[in-house]
Amino acid sequence: MFYAGCFTPSPRPQTGYVLHSRALYCPFKTQYRLTPSAWRRKPKCNSQENGLQFQLAYRPPFAWEQLLNYFRERSLQGIEQVEGQCYRRTVALTDAQGHTHSGWIQLELLPDKHALQVTLSESLQAVTPQALARVRAVGDLDADPERIQQALGELAATPAGLRVPGAWDGFEIVVRAVLGQLVTIKAARTLTERVATAAQLPVETPWPELYLRFPTAAEFLALDEDQLGACGITRRSAAALRQVANLIVQAQLDLSAGADYTKASQTLLAIKGIGPWTVNYVAMRALRWPDAFLAGDYGVKKVLGTTDLKAIEQQAKAWQPWRSYAVMYLWSQL
Repeated sequence: MFYAGCFTPSPRPQTGYVLHSRALYCPFKTQYRLTPSAWRRKPKCNSQENGLQFQLAYRPPFAWEQLLNYFRERSLQGIEQVEGQCYRRTVALTDAQGHTHSGWIQLELLPDKHALQVTLSESLQAVTPQALARVRAVGDLDADPERIQQALGELAATPAGLRVPGAWDGFEIVVRAVLGQLVTIKAARTLTERVATAAQLPVETPWPELYLRFPTAAEFLALDEDQLGACGITRRSAAALRQVANLIVQAQLDLSAGADYTKASQTLLAIKGIGPWTVNYVAMRALRWPDAFLAGDYGVKKVLGTTDLKAIEQQAKAWQPWRSYAVMYLWSQL
């Protein structure tokens, strides 16, 4: 992953940014699919009234409509919006000095260019590299559809290029997963929206439908038991979420893309109220672990036509190491 700390302002502002070290050449090229010199030459950032604009490449095909549908069904009021072929949401990022930068992002597919058009609010300019890395995770832009299809066979025949929806923030996904363990998607969305409303973190955006953001782990800890209870969250779920938030704040739990899957999953499983389904869901969406599998998921069992977990696990072995994508293809058949 490429971090903003790798940049320092150039003494000549018109030239943009310079790299600290040649050691960063390969990570930079991998992240942006451009050499640093080409990145500086490219008109990479248009500061306009509607924000900072970038194009991030992906490997085709890309099942964009399916990704939008996934986000649309789970969108949080005031925080997310799917309008036409655009996905928008409010966000927050913390810089190296501990300052939180709030803003918004907008994503739109450019199929002819095999790229995602990304617009960031100008308030995110100081954390642009982190924001773009998060966007790559949200859209699963580093996926290799051809390789995945070859591994999954007929299961991945249609729709071509299905992605695993990523997460902007790992803690937010934990909240969604914990609150959604025993309820419908709609009910889980309502509970999660109440948490955001209780946190009262407004954000200015060009769209009246987007006006607040989800709390970070540290900000969640500022909510007391009475506030969480008023949201309809059980004491057990509230305790589990508080424990997760504390571990994140204390740097004992990393839920970012590419984090250690084994360490994160063991830490989460040790928390009362968090089970295998939640851990694997978080691994899929937040850690970007490609081989997470939800054997006990209702939809998976329904599509496979069995409730025998051993039989499901056995069948899923053929889909390794891409079982996260297998889950998405199974869900697409519901």
